[in-house]
Amino acid sequence: MSGSVTKSNAFDVGTPIWFRVVDNGEPPASDEITFVFLYDPGTEVTCHGDEPDAGLVPIAAGNVQVH
Repeated sequence: MSGSVTKSNAFDVGTPIWFRVVDNGEPPASDEITFVFLYDPGTEVTCHGDEPDAGLVPIAAGNVQVH
């Protein structure tokens, strides 16, 4: 997913972001997420193209649902 920060106590609004999640089905399967990558303001970031080399890590709790 890609987009920009719209509300945050830690990052500037408008900061472009990119991350990936994987929905591995219903629990007890662990869904996965990458770290969130932040870019310089004004940088065009999409989820189509040069994605960072980001390893996936299991989400400890919760259930990602892709609609």
